[in-house]
Amino acid sequence: MLYDYLYFYFIISKKDNKEIILKIGICDDNIIDSKTLESAIKKYYENKPFKLEIFTFSNGVEFLNNYKIQDFDIIFLDIFLSDINGFNIAQELNKANSIVPIILYSSSKDYAVDGYQINLFGYLLKPLYVNKLFKLLDKFHESTTNKLICLKKKGQNIYFNLNDILFIESKGRQIIVHTTNNKEDIFYYSLDTIEKQINNKSFLRTHKSFLVNMNKIINHCERYFELENDKYALIKIKDHKNIIQKYHDYIFKGN
Repeated sequence: MLYDYLYFYFIISKKDNKEIILKIGICDDNIIDSKTLESAIKKYYENKPFKLEIFTFSNGVEFLNNYKIQDFDIIFLDIFLSDINGFNIAQELNKANSIVPIILYSSSKDYAVDGYQINLFGYLLKPLYVNKLFKLLDKFHESTTNKLICLKKKGQNIYFNLNDILFIESKGRQIIVHTTNNKEDIFYYSLDTIEKQINNKSFLRTHKSFLVNMNKIINHCERYFELENDKYALIKIKDHKNIIQKYHDYIFKGN
């Protein structure tokens, strides 16, 4: 699979109106190899609109404990760890239906073929070849481009991760982007234009003035959807049954 995030992903997970936060996890018990990889990743992201948060772990147990609380966007796993085999960690994440891209980082080619059994995103050999890493990161961003939207305000590009958007509301000639951090950003666009630009199956036009991220819906009634953060989005009464059916199809059928 080429990761259809989520839902995720991107890849990219948080937004602060200027930079998108990208969380990267590295698990490697060889400090030199870990630092080499970290430096190369930082080099790749120079002059790119991302704020990096790189978390390094020296053993598998430490990584797994933090994996539960960190919203990683991409993970680099060494195979030959001192406590847990990195390939086994990848298998466990796969069994848990993790959608985070995993790249194995190893001095051995032995697991390269096995990696396809667990939908690995990539495989890097030690010593690190920077060009290979950069190609994988290019691929990663190409596979998640449709999870970002770029809007302009006063000549400035402002990036949003689609997963951070609760809904977009239209008021006159303006739209208001409501996000999971309770911020509201105003832009001069039509909602029709934004809907075409997003072009993502997780977003549903529930009303002429509301475009809703269905992943953020927690309840619905005849008149509105209840969303996270105690937010509400109207449902077009004349098209109520069709809109509710589309929501149910998305949640229960994945389409």
